[in-house]
Amino acid sequence: MKKIGLWIAMLLLTSCSHAEITKLDNKFKGSSQDWKAEYHVKGTETWDKVDGRLSYDNNLTKNFSLEYIGDPSVKVSKLKVEYDGSSLGYTYGKPEFVKNIHIKDNGKTNSRVYADDSVMVTVTMDHSIETFKLINVKQK
Repeated sequence: MKKIGLWIAMLLLTSCSHAEITKLDNKFKGSSQDWKAEYHVKGTETWDKVDGRLSYDNNLTKNFSLEYIGDPSVKVSKLKVEYDGSSLGYTYGKPEFVKNIHIKDNGKTNSRVYADDSVMVTVTMDHSIETFKLINVKQK
């Protein structure tokens, strides 16, 4: 009877989940001739083994800000911003002065950005294209 109890206890202990939780807090910055951007990724990601399979989950907050630092008299009709797998487009009814863009994305995503990564940003303003890299500020 003792052996059966011991065996059950061992089985329960070895089948317990040992999730690996990683905290992320990465801030990336960069600029081009006309733009400067900051991208902050903060939250947790969890790797676990469920039913013998590796599983992944996360809870991340992503903040992206883009600031126009070029000629203040420039007006734009179409603006497209691409970064970290996201693509945003703006079409204005009439040409507008370029404004700063702030984007907040909360929740689960398959896109992961680690401290040693860099993030490419492409800004298309009417027919002008600028691409630049954001680097983790802790790496500088």
